[in-house]
Amino acid sequence: MVKTVRSLFIAAAVVFLAPSAHAQQQSFSITPPPIVAPTFEKDKTDTKVRFTYVSLSGNGMDFSGGGIDGIVRKGFSDSFAGDLQGGLFVIGGDIAVPGSAKQPITFMNMLFSVNGEFLIHKGDVFSTLLFAGPNMSFMVGSMEYSCGPSCTDTMTMTSSLVGLQAGIQFGIKAGDFSIDPFAMIMSQQGSTTVSSSFGDTTTTIDPYTTTSFGVDLTYTPWNMSLSAIVQEAAKQSDKDKEGVKTNIYQLSWRF
Repeated sequence: MVKTVRSLFIAAAVVFLAPSAHAQQQSFSITPPPIVAPTFEKDKTDTKVRFTYVSLSGNGMDFSGGGIDGIVRKGFSDSFAGDLQGGLFVIGGDIAVPGSAKQPITFMNMLFSVNGEFLIHKGDVFSTLLFAGPNMSFMVGSMEYSCGPSCTDTMTMTSSLVGLQAGIQFGIKAGDFSIDPFAMIMSQQGSTTVSSSFGDTTTTIDPYTTTSFGVDLTYTPWNMSLSAIVQEAAKQSDKDKEGVKTNIYQLSWRF
């Protein structure tokens, strides 16, 4: 039973931290776009604060939660800028354990990134921006489970990932609104360690790639944006019958 619970705990962690690295999962990763807006100005500093709601279900899991992240960007010239992003997310839910009741799990995920931005076109209606840079993710988690008729135990987990990301964002002005679709590709690798009273298990997360697509809808008089994200990583096994259904919604303000 302990080995089964440990395997499920690791599988659930990998769904959040490295979806396509795990053969039985499909796709999920909390990855808001690390961009304030698709345009910037020389010598100007822009800040964006974003609130995120996440839910996902499938493969015996049912989770929901949210978090906050912030981005600060400095325009160094009319075409080049740099940004720094940091965020914190907390997600909780249940996972099905064969022969037992569903077990509650809580995860906390911290992410950081640094990007260079290149504004390749800035027009009155349409703009195009490219970005790229390194990123890091850190996760901690806990799960209380039954290890026997009169035995309960708690598993804890620590994980880390490092990698690179690159993407493109378009800006389309439509009156008081701006429609800003984006696409991003991220490559990461790392490890996760699960500890309990019965010992420790460390799993290496091999290099993997996740692709994200989404769109920001901004009401420019208020500098407020509503975002939706669809994330997909290629299935690693034909045995993945269900996959994971994911919904990500974000509300942000630009200063």
